[in-house]
Amino acid sequence: MTLSIGKMIELRAQFGGKCEYCGNQQELDFVHIMPTKLSGRNGRGSAERYRDIKDNPQCYVLLCKKHHNMQHLFDVLVKHPELKRRDMNKDEIFSLGEFIEKRRTSCHKSSVA
Repeated sequence: MTLSIGKMIELRAQFGGKCEYCGNQQELDFVHIMPTKLSGRNGRGSAERYRDIKDNPQCYVLLCKKHHNMQHLFDVLVKHPELKRRDMNKDEIFSLGEFIEKRRTSCHKSSVA
């Protein structure tokens, strides 16, 4: 089943239509903050992914490409703090990481309640 662009635009609008971290309205991605049955690459960009976001909105956050990529860097740096790159702004990466962790905590609390 193909997914209409209009449905994804509508879903992004339901999430506020902007990066939840910086407010950017361009190049937005839905990012897992809690696992679902479609965690990882399964269903990426498909109707299944759309249904998963609709069914589990508490498990996703809407981020711009920059902050989506930084979120992945944060996850890597937490596991491997010895990694360094000169072009990496660790303060910004860890600030975003704290934001994501707060969202994960609040999502976990709401799903348990």
